Amino acid sequence: MSKDQMNTGIIEPQVKTYWIAVLIGVPLFILTVLLWWFLHYQNHLDRHKRVEVEAHKLSTYIKTDLTNRIRALNRIALRWETHKGTPRMEFTKDTQNYISDMPGFQAVEWVDKSYHVRWIVPLAGNEQAQDLDLGFEKNRRIALKKAKANKAPTFSAPLDLVQGGKGFLIYFPLSAEGEFDGFLIAVFRITEWLDYVFNTHKGSEEFNSFRIRVTIDNTPVYKEDGWEDYKALDLDAVESLSIRGRRFNIYCRPTAYFIDNSISRLPEFALAIGFLMSVFISYSVFLFLKASNETWKTNIIKRDLEKEIQERKQIEDSLHETSARLGLATRAGKVGIWSWDISTNQLVWDDQMCALYDVPPDAKPNFETWQNALHPDYREKAIALVKDAVEGKAVFDTQFCILTGDGNVRHIHAAGRVERNNAGNPKRMIGVNWDISHLKLTEEALQHQTELQQILMDISSKYINIPLDKVDSEIDRALSETGQYVNADRVYIFDYNFEKKTTSNLYEWCNKGIDPQIADLQNLPLEGAEDQIKAHQQGLPMLVPDISALPEGTFKEILAHQNIKTLITVPMQNGEDLMGFVGFDWVTARYDYSEREITLLNLFSQILVNILLKTQADKMLMESRKRLDLALQGTNAGIWDWYVQTGETVFNERWAEITGYRLEELEPTSIETWMNLCHPDDLAESNELLKRHFEGELDFYECEARMKHKNGEWIWILDRGKVVSWDNDRKPLRMTGTHINVTERKNAEEKIRHMANHDGLTNLPTLRLAKDRAHIAIQKSMRNKTLSAFMFVDLDGFKNVNDTFGHESGDYLLKEIATRYTACVRKSDTVARIGGDEFLVIINEIRITDDVAHIAEKLIQATSRPFIQNDKQMNVGASIGISIYPNDGDNIDELVKKADSAMYRIKKSGKNGYTFAASEKVDPIE
Repeated sequence: MSKDQMNTGIIEPQVKTYWIAVLIGVPLFILTVLLWWFLHYQNHLDRHKRVEVEAHKLSTYIKTDLTNRIRALNRIALRWETHKGTPRMEFTKDTQNYISDMPGFQAVEWVDKSYHVRWIVPLAGNEQAQDLDLGFEKNRRIALKKAKANKAPTFSAPLDLVQGGKGFLIYFPLSAEGEFDGFLIAVFRITEWLDYVFNTHKGSEEFNSFRIRVTIDNTPVYKEDGWEDYKALDLDAVESLSIRGRRFNIYCRPTAYFIDNSISRLPEFALAIGFLMSVFISYSVFLFLKASNETWKTNIIKRDLEKEIQERKQIEDSLHETSARLGLATRAGKVGIWSWDISTNQLVWDDQMCALYDVPPDAKPNFETWQNALHPDYREKAIALVKDAVEGKAVFDTQFCILTGDGNVRHIHAAGRVERNNAGNPKRMIGVNWDISHLKLTEEALQHQTELQQILMDISSKYINIPLDKVDSEIDRALSETGQYVNADRVYIFDYNFEKKTTSNLYEWCNKGIDPQIADLQNLPLEGAEDQIKAHQQGLPMLVPDISALPEGTFKEILAHQNIKTLITVPMQNGEDLMGFVGFDWVTARYDYSEREITLLNLFSQILVNILLKTQADKMLMESRKRLDLALQGTNAGIWDWYVQTGETVFNERWAEITGYRLEELEPTSIETWMNLCHPDDLAESNELLKRHFEGELDFYECEARMKHKNGEWIWILDRGKVVSWDNDRKPLRMTGTHINVTERKNAEEKIRHMANHDGLTNLPTLRLAKDRAHIAIQKSMRNKTLSAFMFVDLDGFKNVNDTFGHESGDYLLKEIATRYTACVRKSDTVARIGGDEFLVIINEIRITDDVAHIAEKLIQATSRPFIQNDKQMNVGASIGISIYPNDGDNIDELVKKADSAMYRIKKSGKNGYTFAASEKVDPIE
């Protein structure tokens, strides 16, 4: 034992102290390396996730672009079906506009029934495809037959285009008058199309970060330059997309630029810190053991410890600097970083996390702070997921909503991982949060509009056969459903009583917590609501984003009394009749509505108009039936009793009164009495119905027939009866029944038939009646060997009248046009209104076409005279296309179509003139 050992009483251990330090330091360093590997691997997974997100976005771009293109092409196909074909010039114009708006098409073609390409737009560059037989090539033929059989748009497989290059086709089957009429084909040049789709959405960041490759049904069709250069990075992602039976695979590959900008320095930082900590701990153990072994060297040990403390401070300063850099990176990406000490329940949030949760930066949050910030609808699920992640049952990667201090809702995407001790017990959880509110709001807005459209469709379909006693409850339900989907606080229906100059609340729905107002809103004066009424009379909604901005007056006082902040009222119109309006109130907060919502609310208003009109009609019908029952109960119906075998018939007094007689004037009565009064044309039908009833084919006899009234007029009688006794041979003995005057109903039905076949504004025949008269005109021309003319008239400048003077003036002009045109033709001819400002004039039995030209000139001159209304002068012209039967066709649709085409030639050559379908000459009227 040395002298120093004797003085200190400490015996130096025989084991070398540095071996113990090494045994501790090496495992710590190995753990550090494992942490470095884990963080490095996690960084690799995060980069791959970003590539997958990019691949999904690209697939969404492709799906959205194809959906929009198919929808637009469907409109062209629908127009073809509606017009029973499309003139080539109109087809060319429509498709040229469409192709110029949406790059990526090689051409848009019309293929006839024999699968031959007839029309190509544009023709330049596509001459090789002109008159090409698409049925010759198997791939195209299969797609054509599939589209024709399914009557739906069909994609071809990728193919080599006649013009060169890779492409695919979409086939739209066409029909005219219910018959197959060929195809509308859109030819896609895949490279140009996908370049347009991707370049439209990709910014410079995405362009530098990714390369794209696309296959259709596993056939490579697209590959960006540089795709093969980055194959070794092993971060590719693929997104599959199925459209109309074709599978699109979108491959996304990151570039070196992406790798350079997504590398995290955290693994290297952790490695460096771990290495330093391992060295520090090992060295500390070494020093501690050395101090125990050499207590007599206290001064030397003290100096060594001070040195180590200084080095530790330098390391901490370096850590603070690194942490500051990490904070800048998270703020730039608006990503909040958090850690949760599970044992103490304490949270550590960076500044960005505090900003996301609207918490002061100096606050000390805990688990309850986060839990209380969760929206009630998401709280249970989010907390359960955290619990499962801590227990190792799930990965914490989710979305939820939080409530900020001012009550606003914020959408959060959160991800985290759990750190565990050597025993596998959870120790700490770290993760990130970022705000996805803007993305969620966009998704919710689209979903909101789609659901509102579906609600309106459901409401419209449900009211087709709704019982009368359920109408009020169903209207209330419709108001409720629509109000909830536009987040309104109150939805209601008001009527307009312009005779009393009042308006009243008929129906009302209120959201929870909103006081109903219907009881206080009855017989309100229209004074002060002039601006609203004026807008409604023009078919426009009344929009008041902020009630407080209205000028002072009665209207504002009524709205303010109801605590309304934002208001929309939509007119309810039946033709020119303004019935009332539908209102939407927002009380709890102001509301920013979209143009799309206004359009849907207008549709909702029209649905309610149809419901109310149907309800009124049903009520009138019910009242009519009640009155009929009362009439029968009060013996207002004539009653007869017929002894079939003898012909003897007994009538009551009411039976005679209906025909204008007293009963004694008709005596002696018999079946001959009825037959003498019945119209000869109706006797045959009556006898046939009686025969069928006697033979058991009909349960009862019912016949409407005309009878001669005493005043000489013919009245309509509804006779109903039933055999009440039979003989042993099953021959009728006695029959009884009723005799009712239905003249008014027959006249009403005639009026309804008139309304169904005549335009409500001008009282001119509609296209339906015009076709019937055209058929008669053709039959006359066939019998008499004469001509018939079909004149398609379109007004020039009518839209300008509507835009300048309003729809009321436009309606006045149309009625005047109807009067003038009717005066220009014979009574045997027909003037019909077949569209907004389109008329069809049918001229019967003409000998030469010069007579038709003379009438066309009269129509144009009548149109050209000024129209005066309330000191306003309106001027329009007329473009007239003329077809002649039998020269231009032998059926009505063909003749009208040719007249329509001739009219378009006038339109394009200067308007205000006429031309014949068989002539290239245009005759303008100066």
